[in-house]
Amino acid sequence: MRKRIAILVGSLAGLLLVNWNLGSSERALVIPLNNSLGITATVALGIEDRWGLLTSRRSGGTTTYSDGNYQIQVTETATSTRTVIRLVIQQSSGYPFRLNDFSITARVPRASISGIWYPGAEPSSTNVMVTDADHFFSDIADANYGIPYVGAVSANSRNVLALGMGRQDLNVSIEGQGGADSTYEFRLKAMTPRTATRFDESFYISTDASMGWPEIATDYADWVDALNNYQPFPVSQRAFEPLYDAWYWSGDRVDERLYLETARMASELGIGLYLADSGWDTDQGEYEKWLAGKTGDYSPPHEKFTDLSETFSQIRSHGNLAIDLWLQPFAVGRQSFRYAPTKDIHIHVPTRRYPAMGWSGLAYEPFALPMGNNLETVNLCPRMAATQKYLRDLFTEMATMYKPEGYWIDFIDGLATYCVAPHAHDYSLFGDAFSRSLETIKSTILLNDPDAVVHFRARYANLNTKSFANIWQTGDSPGNYDQMRLSSLRLRPFSKGVVFAADQMYWPEGTPETEVSRFIMTSVMTGVPAFGPTLVHSPPETLAILKAWLDFYRRYREDLVSGQFSTFGLLAVPNHKIESAERSFVYVRNLGFAEVQAQARTIFLMNATNIDRFVGRVRPPQGANVYSIRILNRFLVAERTPLQARLDSRGVLNLNIAIPQGGIAILTPAG
Repeated sequence: MRKRIAILVGSLAGLLLVNWNLGSSERALVIPLNNSLGITATVALGIEDRWGLLTSRRSGGTTTYSDGNYQIQVTETATSTRTVIRLVIQQSSGYPFRLNDFSITARVPRASISGIWYPGAEPSSTNVMVTDADHFFSDIADANYGIPYVGAVSANSRNVLALGMGRQDLNVSIEGQGGADSTYEFRLKAMTPRTATRFDESFYISTDASMGWPEIATDYADWVDALNNYQPFPVSQRAFEPLYDAWYWSGDRVDERLYLETARMASELGIGLYLADSGWDTDQGEYEKWLAGKTGDYSPPHEKFTDLSETFSQIRSHGNLAIDLWLQPFAVGRQSFRYAPTKDIHIHVPTRRYPAMGWSGLAYEPFALPMGNNLETVNLCPRMAATQKYLRDLFTEMATMYKPEGYWIDFIDGLATYCVAPHAHDYSLFGDAFSRSLETIKSTILLNDPDAVVHFRARYANLNTKSFANIWQTGDSPGNYDQMRLSSLRLRPFSKGVVFAADQMYWPEGTPETEVSRFIMTSVMTGVPAFGPTLVHSPPETLAILKAWLDFYRRYREDLVSGQFSTFGLLAVPNHKIESAERSFVYVRNLGFAEVQAQARTIFLMNATNIDRFVGRVRPPQGANVYSIRILNRFLVAERTPLQARLDSRGVLNLNIAIPQGGIAILTPAG
């Protein structure tokens, strides 16, 4: 086996260093980047072959390194917000060679960092940041899991460092640790070995402190989309319909009666999309068996549905609801009738695994079970051409039988991105095969319904898969609107081109009315609203609040779904705004802010705090000296005659007004 070693000699020893990064046990060719960044940054290449005497030459923004055999071009292109690093690696002979890994490392002063985040981190209900500069962190991104990006943030929520890769379908470690020299070191390392005649890789670096952390993440996403020629999935008006889902309280204990009753009530409230979630497809209790069960059948038992297609037709005709069909298309259990023809194309993983292999998915019981010396997982292997045929047939079958208007596609992040099964792979790289599989799903869906909606959720809602869905939402957060919202704040900056939706908000029976109103308000102010309470057991007050807010969403839908999104206030639990040219919608979870700056003349202050009062400064745009204030309660009914407030000499409204929890204060210029 050839060793991954770079031997450096001659005058370039001071420029190209062999060193150890973040505890790595392997040597690599390390190239320093331009000091114009204002930070120490390097790229490292894990090329198997040895290097001879290196020479370099610089032309414009490109430096070329060569030993007569290999040639590396490093181009640094700076704009007002970022620096893009492009590496082109090839042999002079044109022969293929192996690149085992490549990485980028950057160091910034530890004292400048108050928070560190990346989009694929575990969700939290108390902090949108993942950690701080006093702690080490390590995680992974892959083609179906997360995004190869990390950000460091200052105390006032400004960008300190944004670091990201251009290519999105490789296994990437995301790491950070403090150094002994009062710095903090970040590293992204792509660990998928590849062989090619030419490698062309790009990195994103920004130290622009004029932008907030969500805005700089959006700048990165825009760069990635342009680099990879992102083509959006067609978006129809269906994508903006509020959604209802019974899963969080019913699980797989669903039947025809439950579907028809909840669909009727959802329609009366103003919901337009009904999710037939997991449970329609098989017997009760099968969902928890995974590989040991019948998942993948998609044949509802007669005891649940005498005719599911007819049930869907009734939901459409009586309730004017579109059907969103849940599928986990790669998953097939051993008791499924689909297992026998697919057993030879399941993913197998070794019993002992390490991060360099890639994302392991859910590779433990019951998602994976013994098969010889390895583990067979519940998922089909995308690197097999037969999997694409299976997916095409499956979605054609579902479209023919049930004619859904949408698909809620689940468990894609459950796929391991490596496979040691005895079958011969038709595709060498998981990322390439995975994209082909998703393209098969997309084309089959659109062939049957050009207006279909397709839901992806974190963490497989990422920049690699964005072309294959038109709705994004966060992962499960039942009973926790704070977690749902903070998770959405991490994901939303990357979502240009798709419709952003809330997770299905569920609250148990007996939840206080003030808390219920915060659940509902948060859903509307996160994206296209989605709900999952029982409905049939909900008190009239809950249904009234739901209907009022769904009416509010429909009235201001264009502003809410397409307005400019921004955060303000506390770093850990920021408030946020959605602003159009005419209206500013301000979601206030806490009063820890200096002032609210509004772009529009009409301002909606939404009280999601735990008190019935708003105390704070609001700075509207210039043009009016006196504002009328109308207070709406949690049912969105005006409580009293309007108040008035006058701007002070600094152009600020100093407010101390009573707003019920879950209510709104609407500020408009008087006269």
